[in-house]
Amino acid sequence: MLAQSLHRVAFSSNLIPEMLAKFGTKSKKLVVDFSSPNIAKTFHMGNLRSTLYGNFIQKICRLAGHEVVSINYLGDWGPQFSMLAFYWLAVMDGKEGRIKRPEPEEWIEMNEKKKVELLTSSYAATHRMSKLNASFSAKSRQLFLENGKNKN
Repeated sequence: MLAQSLHRVAFSSNLIPEMLAKFGTKSKKLVVDFSSPNIAKTFHMGNLRSTLYGNFIQKICRLAGHEVVSINYLGDWGPQFSMLAFYWLAVMDGKEGRIKRPEPEEWIEMNEKKKVELLTSSYAATHRMSKLNASFSAKSRQLFLENGKNKN
């Protein structure tokens, strides 16, 4: 399916007019959601591809006269972040081979590459812990939820 679509894009001289004709002439309000990358992981080609497709689509829609709202928000704000926060606060003690949480002044002095490496390794550790330990997941959810309701 993707190969056919790419072939059509590469070899069609009528692609843009065809796409514009399918939208009709009545202006619409459209929302185009781009890649929404997981900010707890390294940006990769899949994110870039989705961003480029989203940008292409929103430009075509604008060219067709539609009002377009483009959204490329940073995703992954759910349970993964509560687990990461819980891990950071309660588990990163450096004991038994665990990662040690840096002190605030150490964090300030740390370069961006080290910060990303630390957050990435912490994220991977939280994922492993959540699979092995149900109480870890439950305790991490309590940072943001109490009896199924938001604390804030």
